[in-house]
Amino acid sequence: MSTTLPEGIPTEPLSRYEEADLAIKIQTRQREEDINRLAMHGLCEAIPYLCTVCGGRVPQDELLSLSYEGLLHAARNFKHGRLRFFCYAKVYLRSALSKWWRQQDVVKNSSRFEDKNASDLTDGAWSKEQQEPAYEEINIRERWELVKPMLARLTVRERLVVELVHIGGFSYTKIAKMLTPSVSREAVRLCLARAMRKLHFALLEKRRTLSL
Repeated sequence: MSTTLPEGIPTEPLSRYEEADLAIKIQTRQREEDINRLAMHGLCEAIPYLCTVCGGRVPQDELLSLSYEGLLHAARNFKHGRLRFFCYAKVYLRSALSKWWRQQDVVKNSSRFEDKNASDLTDGAWSKEQQEPAYEEINIRERWELVKPMLARLTVRERLVVELVHIGGFSYTKIAKMLTPSVSREAVRLCLARAMRKLHFALLEKRRTLSL
């Protein structure tokens, strides 16, 4: 099953040498810039893979978010060896998809497509070093969950920029260099501003609806 990559996504994966170099840097320094570079270059393989796994039943914008989420978690734990990064990341991608189906089950109370073989390795990766709850991070995630359903109103480029800024924590300058083709810092700022205006109006509309 074929799928079209969103604009701004690198169209080629990294070479084996580049993956090895980044894996060593990530394991020694855990720099977000290195983690994101490895994840971004995995999107060109991850998005078509998840599209095939889900049978084309997940919207394109959700595939982008799920792929990015799974690749970020995989990149933080990837140690270069016999497996290439994409092969290593598959279990994380399937786990992200499985969680998404379970979230749909909360609303629809049924899912015929959940990947029951996917493990929750990403949960372990997030919590293994935490001895007590990170309450500030939990609060941020809860707020993000309120906004996430409204991301469907954004274009793919706007959604990617929002996630890189507010989830990845990257600066406009770094994001400008990550996108393919590269753009100016001002273009990233304007893209984010448009996206935030759309989300602001969506929140106002939701508030009006709930007050009726």
